[in-house]
Amino acid sequence: MQRRLASFFKPTDSDAGTSRDNPSATEVLPTNEQTLDVRHISEETNLREPQTEEMASRTISTNLSVNPYDNPCQPVLTDYPATTIGNRTRKFNSSYFLAYPWLEYSKEQDSVFCFNCRHFSGSSLRSGERYGARAFIDVGFRKWKNISELIRQHENSDRHKAYTISLIQFKAIETEAAESVASCLSKEREKEILENRQYVKALLKTTALLGRQGLAFRGHDEGESSANQGNFVETVHLLTEINPDLMKNSRKAYGHYMSHEYQNDYIEVIGNEIKSSIAKEVREAKYFAVLADETKDLSKKEQLAILVRYVHDLKIKERAIGGYHMRKVDAESLADFIYNEIKGIVLDWSKCVGQCYDGASVMSGHFSGVQARLREKAPQAVYTHCHSHRLNLVIGDCMQKIQRISSVFSVLQTVYSFVSNSNTRYQLFVEAQKTPNVPVLTLERTVVTRWSYWYRSVAKILVRYDCILAVLSVVQESSDRVAAAEATGLKNQLESFPFIFSLHVIHEVLAVINPLSEQLQAADLVISEACTLISATKNELRKMRDDEYFRVQYGKSKEMAINVGADLSETCALSSAIPVKSKRVQKISGRLRDYLTTTTIGKHNIDSESTTTEDKMRTEFYEVLDRVINEIIGFELLVQIESMTIGRCKEVESLAAATAFQEAKDAPQPSSCGSSANLLYEDGALNCGSLKDSFAAIPLKKRGNLNGGISNTL
Repeated sequence: MQRRLASFFKPTDSDAGTSRDNPSATEVLPTNEQTLDVRHISEETNLREPQTEEMASRTISTNLSVNPYDNPCQPVLTDYPATTIGNRTRKFNSSYFLAYPWLEYSKEQDSVFCFNCRHFSGSSLRSGERYGARAFIDVGFRKWKNISELIRQHENSDRHKAYTISLIQFKAIETEAAESVASCLSKEREKEILENRQYVKALLKTTALLGRQGLAFRGHDEGESSANQGNFVETVHLLTEINPDLMKNSRKAYGHYMSHEYQNDYIEVIGNEIKSSIAKEVREAKYFAVLADETKDLSKKEQLAILVRYVHDLKIKERAIGGYHMRKVDAESLADFIYNEIKGIVLDWSKCVGQCYDGASVMSGHFSGVQARLREKAPQAVYTHCHSHRLNLVIGDCMQKIQRISSVFSVLQTVYSFVSNSNTRYQLFVEAQKTPNVPVLTLERTVVTRWSYWYRSVAKILVRYDCILAVLSVVQESSDRVAAAEATGLKNQLESFPFIFSLHVIHEVLAVINPLSEQLQAADLVISEACTLISATKNELRKMRDDEYFRVQYGKSKEMAINVGADLSETCALSSAIPVKSKRVQKISGRLRDYLTTTTIGKHNIDSESTTTEDKMRTEFYEVLDRVINEIIGFELLVQIESMTIGRCKEVESLAAATAFQEAKDAPQPSSCGSSANLLYEDGALNCGSLKDSFAAIPLKKRGNLNGGISNTL
């Protein structure tokens, strides 16, 4: 304020002859020049200092206002000094004060001044003027003959009008009715900052939208002449059209904050905010488990995904911390990276009670794998092989060992590639499905590690079996001989009864297993529910191992074969006995001729028997079921062993819900674990020593890497 106020005053010519350090110095004041020393305005308090005696005497002697805080000096006298001009006597009249409120009168000089111009003109000069000789400002006016006309001329001058406005603004500022120039500039700056923040907020919301929808940010060409500048830039342009005032910065050549560096910054800022929010919830939950998996992206770069699993507000949550490009995928690099990332979001590894990965040796290695290295730093973080991944391995191994089932999957993959990889054949497939009230389906590709894809692929092929055959029939007649030959081979495969029956068997088995595979991937699944689901799946598969169930599936396959035009009478001989090529006649050893045998010796002539197609299909059906059931039983056993390491399933479920630590501590332990299997300390933390004691009874060969199983319970 002190500098703003000082700008309204002009310097004093007599300042050079006056010393503040020497109050006794004599100040020479010209009688025709009344100015103000701005040093009398306090620079510290922004308030006018009290007038000294010298100033008081000066004010009285000049009879003029000292600063713009004062009122114009307008003394009303009974008789003003008279001046004789020619034969007439003229003098000032106080009525001028009413007509011109800005007018000041000096008794000493018998002259009038302009209050507004004196205090706000500063050192400004008009053409032909000289500083110190400006009328109404530096020099008083006393031409009483033409006083009225000359006063009006001064009032209508541009200078007087400008300084009158300055006086009005000055008074408005002092009464807080208006703002100074500096204050106005400050307000404009604040307004600009607010607008910039709103603009950046819109850019952040655009970033969040693209991230939530999983859309790419950049375009191949983001230049001004490009027809498509990428999702981020195009979205900002759309917002600019909707709200030009808010997004006006986007039209600037510089300072638009839309370059790819800024885009990366926005992504990083939002990512850090999300991670901070997740870390806050994890700290409130106290205990957590770590999940990680790595895979290659489309650019063949190794990407590592890290998640945390915890209980918050009585809900089990799985949250992704991030996906990271890994240049090295050895156990040491992965373990160090996972450890530093969890520590980087201010999570305490001493509260990590589980870790879950796939079964690759680099992750599950018992001595130098990722799980072993992390357990050196966090011994309580027991390792679990992902149950869903393990189930996929179990089913995959089982299916691949049966030659006919393996060949069926090979044909399905070939059919998918044959139909989907050619636009012409795909359009034929779409046209073949265009019947009233029938949706157009797209064939599913097969993924070795995801049997849910296999199930959907088998299901869609069964639903659109006739459409696929129609497409193959058309391609058979095409001029492309390579495609025609491939179509003929696929059509022969699809029209064979053994293939149709095997397809039905696979569909029925996967229809039972698929719900289990999907549920094992659920974020809120606890190990007790997993045990129940596995047991229910096993029982359902056992119910399928029945002659009545087989005959139902056999009948469906036969009906479908007839509908697609398969030649059952010649190729399959469904109702007649099929002679099987006999093996070499096996003779009984001559050493046994002189002996009477009362039991079989494993030697017989296979020519004496014949096998029907139905019997062969029944054998195949039972073989598939038996293999799958045995694998499920082994899988169930592994899960039960893991559940034993942390107590009863009901106690683990309570632990997962984070509501019954005390109840779990006081509950009796399973007899197989003995008294040493007290899994909780008094504060509710896991007793890892007891876990080791409970697990020590399992032979090492059978134990493998099953050091626990609580990542699916937390």
